[in-house]
Amino acid sequence: MKLKVLSANLWLLPPPTSFDNNKRLERFIRLAKKIDADIISLQEVWLNEYVAKLKKGLSKYFVVSPRSIIFNKSGLVTLSKAKPVSWKYHAHKPVSGIGLLEKFADKGFLEIKVSFSGHEVIAVNTHIYQSQDEHQQKIKLEQTKGVMACVNKHNPTIVSGDFNLKPPDFLKFIGDMIRDKDFVRTYLAENKYTFQAFNQILNWSGIYNDTPDYVFLNSKSKTAKVKSEVISKPLVSDHYPILSEITL
Repeated sequence: MKLKVLSANLWLLPPPTSFDNNKRLERFIRLAKKIDADIISLQEVWLNEYVAKLKKGLSKYFVVSPRSIIFNKSGLVTLSKAKPVSWKYHAHKPVSGIGLLEKFADKGFLEIKVSFSGHEVIAVNTHIYQSQDEHQQKIKLEQTKGVMACVNKHNPTIVSGDFNLKPPDFLKFIGDMIRDKDFVRTYLAENKYTFQAFNQILNWSGIYNDTPDYVFLNSKSKTAKVKSEVISKPLVSDHYPILSEITL
């Protein structure tokens, strides 16, 4: 069985910290309709109004998000063509040294269980701590350990999201799990949004990591594969989306 998974950090921060939000969201909805993925895994969809627009624009999908009254806690949204059998949001465990904004964001990972053609699959969507400070690298590693503890319990599990880890650090966690042989670069200087709004401050000294986003698979099947590509057009975010074909 093959599934298409579309993963994207949509950079939908509350304005004016991000730019062209409604236009970019409309572009993404058109793109998602064209691609017709089985699972869509989104990060940084922070406002409830953006979640509502996704539900309206992509009405054929079941939409899961850990919303709160004020905002979409964690910024995560997962959409599935198949109705989720169950879902759960896991906040990252508290770690000392996390900045105030990151505490408020309450990042974590969203786990849904779905069934496609009688095959039960777990899909995990996550966003890991953002920092260019190497002294805070331990926070990213601890949060990733928490995600992987869940991933290792289930088979098969499709994992996607913004890990904010460079490939050498990322590889320490996934072991013999299945990924594309080539890492995809999703956060590049050629993207005009990389240096707009709040990103002017974040990237003032240059791009820290051009490979923060990953899609991979936990499976014992000998025929399982992951083939991924970057979608640079239309421009929907400061991150380019990843489209992955998953063979289970």
